[in-house]
Amino acid sequence: MLLKDIREYSGIYLACGSTDLRKAVDGLANIVRQEFKMDPFGNYIYLFCNKSRNRLKGLPAPAVEYINGLENKLDQMQTRLDQLTEMLLLAQKSRFGSSSEQAKHILDDNYLQETLFNEAEVYANEDDPEPVIVEKHERKKKRTKEELAKDLPVKEVII
Repeated sequence: MLLKDIREYSGIYLACGSTDLRKAVDGLANIVRQEFKMDPFGNYIYLFCNKSRNRLKGLPAPAVEYINGLENKLDQMQTRLDQLTEMLLLAQKSRFGSSSEQAKHILDDNYLQETLFNEAEVYANEDDPEPVIVEKHERKKKRTKEELAKDLPVKEVII
């Protein structure tokens, strides 16, 4: 379907030979680029014929605008893919990379890992008294079975 008068186009090109008309607009644009070494985005109409030479399919300017939109969308998706890949690599490096409490956190250079668990200091009230510190003590040694059994009464029963 031509949306403007045919005289407004700069030229009309007819592809010699047969073309698979099952190709979509982007497939025909690739033929124009690769085989004809021309720019499909110009103000031209490109016509393609099927094998039995009873049908024509055109690549008019509106189809080229559609291709431009698809290429822009492809560029946006590639940019998003690059961003997501970078985020994944950073997350993997953060999760599986070297770990040290003194090392900077991988996802943010200004964020130190040692400040990761400082919620107590943030929410602490400075007016509260300091907690009581309990001195270190040593545990008793475990007693053996003989030591445990020496105070038990023993009855000898002869059968």
